[in-house]
Amino acid sequence: MFISYNCKLLGGKNMKKILIIVLMLSMSVLMIAQEVQKKSDIPENVKISLDGLFKTQTSNGVFKIEYLKTYYWVLEKAVYVNILFRADLENDKEMMKTKIEEKFKEIKAKYDEYVKKMEAKKQKEWKKPEEPKLVYPKTFHNIYVRIMKDGNIYQKYKAPMPENVNNVKYYSFGLILEPGKYQVLVDINRIDNSKDGTQLINIEVPDYTFIGVFKPRKKLLNSEPVFYEKVETMFEARREFNVVANKYEIGPAKQIFYPYIDGAKFKSTETPTLGFFIIGSVMANANPQWNISAKLEIKGKPLKKSLKFKEINMNNPFFFQPITFAKTKKDGSKEYLKPGDYTLIIYLKDKYNRGNMGKGKLEIPFSIVE
Repeated sequence: MFISYNCKLLGGKNMKKILIIVLMLSMSVLMIAQEVQKKSDIPENVKISLDGLFKTQTSNGVFKIEYLKTYYWVLEKAVYVNILFRADLENDKEMMKTKIEEKFKEIKAKYDEYVKKMEAKKQKEWKKPEEPKLVYPKTFHNIYVRIMKDGNIYQKYKAPMPENVNNVKYYSFGLILEPGKYQVLVDINRIDNSKDGTQLINIEVPDYTFIGVFKPRKKLLNSEPVFYEKVETMFEARREFNVVANKYEIGPAKQIFYPYIDGAKFKSTETPTLGFFIIGSVMANANPQWNISAKLEIKGKPLKKSLKFKEINMNNPFFFQPITFAKTKKDGSKEYLKPGDYTLIIYLKDKYNRGNMGKGKLEIPFSIVE
């Protein structure tokens, strides 16, 4: 078998517990975050840039802020939205460090000159002052996010950009939004307010609320399937607005996700985890509350015939399965998929829902690169 499944990672009781926690999160999380930001002062240069960005609908090109992707997660009355973006901040940070170091050298030179002069006088009552230290700020840039809906400010946030992260591939931040169309205005500002960059992001949040996900459909649907390198759990829930690097977070649910952002391209020895929500399933007053099955099949030119696998049974509407691209032979050795393009086909069936309304199908292209 070329694909194996391990439900222990986030399956069974653990997955059900996490799913219920996430689905039952209320809008109070959003209100707390907004109240904090109302008390935050916005620098005048940032306000001017954000007003100009909304008016012209054009970014200023500073820091090369590039929108990458948006991920969605089901909540009770809203949707958790994670926005991924790139920004070229390293060169600017080094420039600011250089200025701080040059200023420190000036201060240190004056200090040394003063100490030398006072020691030469040999005054008994003279006390040597504390030597100045080179100290960098906790962050060199802050991000300001303004959410616009129907031409009005819907939410606004501020947070420091993360520091001390090696090889930053992208940044992300999370929002709680009701379904609908939004414009996300982003401004990244130097802490000394001397330079800032902007970007405008248009998003349409799907109805991935509790009611929306379980609304009857003509057939089973699914959220966008996402492959993850790994998923981790935080020690404590995070409810404040923040920016992280090389991952995205569902803070209130204590979950950290590391998606493959460059497409479904894998080494044959990798074990990506595939996740997506199943939309239109029935939540029954029974045990289990959900009764969904999935059959998987792989097709591709490197294969002589398609591969079919044993049915998977799920007791929640979240498909979350590690995938191994290897076949275990009788002697215990593994035979991996050869490099090439493939399609993973998943046939879904809701056993509480009869007819076509209880069936769904999705096809996911992927590649084995070595």
